[in-house]
Formats: sequence, C-alpha cells, structure tokens
Amino acid sequence: AIAPLREDNLNGLLVLASEDAKRFYPEMGTLYLSWLAQLSGAAISRFI
Repeated sequence: AIAPLREDNLNGLLVLASEDAKRFYPEMGTLYLSWLAQLSGAAISRFI
C-alpha cells in the first residue's frame, strides 16, 4: 500500500508492505491508510 504524505506537495510516501501476497488486496478500504499518511506527513513536515 502506498500513500502520499501530503496532498498539496509530494515530498514523501508512506509505504506498507508484507511478504504475504494476500495481506493487501484491491477491495481493502483506504481510510486508515489515508489517515496514517496525513498524520505522518504532519509530524514529518516540521523537520523538512
């Protein structure tokens, strides 16, 4: 799963991976991933 850290400026990506090919699938919701990426982007933006 890949999500941009910020929507207005691509300065990084949040990437989650698994060795299990069935861990992530197209029908999975992305709400939690989007929230986690926004939170991470806000925290990291203070240092960039």
